[in-house]
This record gives sequence, C-alpha cells and structure tokens, in this order.
Amino acid sequence: MISKTQEREQAIVLRKSGKTYAEILSTIPVSKSTLSLWLRSVNLSTKQKQRITAKKQASQLKGAQARRSTRIAETQRIFASSKETLGTFSSRDLFILGIGLYWAEGTKEKVYRPSVPIEFANSDPKMITLFMKWLRKCIYVPDTDIQLILHIHQNRQNDISNFKKFWMQTTGLSEQNFGSNVIKRHNPKTKRKNTGDTYKGLLAIRVKRSTMLNRRIQGWIYGIIDSAQP
Repeated sequence: MISKTQEREQAIVLRKSGKTYAEILSTIPVSKSTLSLWLRSVNLSTKQKQRITAKKQASQLKGAQARRSTRIAETQRIFASSKETLGTFSSRDLFILGIGLYWAEGTKEKVYRPSVPIEFANSDPKMITLFMKWLRKCIYVPDTDIQLILHIHQNRQNDISNFKKFWMQTTGLSEQNFGSNVIKRHNPKTKRKNTGDTYKGLLAIRVKRSTMLNRRIQGWIYGIIDSAQP
C-alpha cells in the first residue's frame, strides 16, 4: 500500500511535469482539497503553465460542445413534439393566422393616417412566404396587384441584385413586382446582429388599390378581439 507521503511526492512530481489536477487525481485517489494543499508551494515553469492552461481550455471546449449537442438534440425533440401536437392545418387556421400576422406587422389606418393600402414588412423569409400564401389563398390578391419594396442598409447597396433574386424566389414574384428601393443610412456602430450572410434586407409587400380591403382586415381584427373577450 502506498503511503500518503509517497502519494504526496508522486503528486508533486506529476504537477512539476505539467499535469493538471484532474490528470493527477485520476492517478492518485485523494480529495481535491488534499491535493491542493500538497501542491500549493509547487512553482511551475512558463511551459508547464501553458500546457495546463491548454488542457483546461480543451476540457472547457469539450464540455461546451457536449452541452451544445445536448441542447440541439433536445430542441429537435421539442420541435417534433410540438409539430405533432399542432395537427392538421386547415384553411381557416391559415386565415386566422394571416390576420394575426397583419395585426402585428401590417399597416393600419389611424385617425391621423386614413386611407392606407395593405402593407406588410418583415425580414423573416418564412413569415414572408406565409403572408404571401395568405394573400393568394385567403383574400385572393392577384400577383399583378402586389408590389415589393426592398429596404436595405446603405453599406449593402452592391448586394441589391442578389437580394432581389432571394426575395423573388421567396415570394414567387418577378423583377417587375419591385418598386423603388429604400436605402437606410448606415450606422458603423450598429448593434444589429443580422449583418452577415443571413442579411437580405427587409421586404415590404404592398397591395395596390387596397384601402377598402385593408379596412376589411381591420374589421376581422376587431372581430377576433371581440371573440377572444372572456
């Protein structure tokens, strides 16, 4: 049986060779507090310190990757379960959902701003796709009555052509549906996160000659509000 003195001497030798506490404890079965007490006076060279730091960082990275994998797997499980719970999506479901989308993101009449057409703006392509489906399937807006307006930041003007192609593919519309672009002044100190390859600008969908139809949508919104009252 190895004595505590021998274990202590072995621990010191291992520490001086640049081993981490975890590596030493895997060889010498003592408590971490005991090991810390034994090694508190051990001085390490720069190279030894660098090795220990590198091992700690590698261990932290491995742990972070494991947590990320667990989170992704759990998220996928939740997504699948939620989709199953939703069940079949009906035409009425789409109709109500579209009204909710417009309530949140669409242009509405105000006392100080009467007679406004339908206009819906967002940067999420999935939301844009769903809204386009609602326009076509639920309120029967023809593609010829739809105008697209691209809002982009000043420093991305060279990407306009690519952005338009992206939104044409998303909406199923053509170059002829685009109106004038809206250029936003660039702020170098912006706190926006969506500035890389995922940035495609913001797309506004405007329906021509749709003031009366916009009022109908507001009526549907009021109907939902009244029906949802306790």
